[in-house]
Amino acid sequence: MPRLARLVVVAVAPLAGLAGVVAATGWLFLLQRHTALPGPSVGDALPLDELAKRAAVPLLLFVAVWGVAAALLGPLMRGPTAFFDELGKTMSRIAPQPQPDLRNDEQLKVVIKAMPEGKLRVGTIVDDQNRVVFTITADRAVVKAAVRPGDELRIARDGSVEIVPTGIPGVIDSLQKAIEDLKRRFFGP
Repeated sequence: MPRLARLVVVAVAPLAGLAGVVAATGWLFLLQRHTALPGPSVGDALPLDELAKRAAVPLLLFVAVWGVAAALLGPLMRGPTAFFDELGKTMSRIAPQPQPDLRNDEQLKVVIKAMPEGKLRVGTIVDDQNRVVFTITADRAVVKAAVRPGDELRIARDGSVEIVPTGIPGVIDSLQKAIEDLKRRFFGP
């Protein structure tokens, strides 16, 4: 879909959605007085008729009108969804990316030498970020922390392996480290 057409769809879709909702409510107002369907009714379906005590609509009419409205509005909402997906991809490309863990050849050599057989497996190559992702495997018994995919591990102050905190605990942790670094600079080790 050309860019201009996508822009038009994104601009028109919310207005058309609002018009569809207003039209469905209008159809309920129009059809409520001219239908006598059996079964239960939906109370307060017509907000402008609440004071006149005529806000109830037969359930079958309510389901039929809103079903048609949903069927007509559903395809209309796919355009903005695709637009916002593309917008999200673009934002992730231009947003600051985390620095790679290994920044030069010497660091890579140190990691490879630290591996038991002196080998490091390439997991994948991320072309759009110009990065190589390595895979390191370990038996579950070796990793005693309750890790999940995406977690990062580090050596704690006591020498044990711990999960690097993220989110608000991560911010608090980085502040504590910064305070400790300042104390060491000013007062010594």
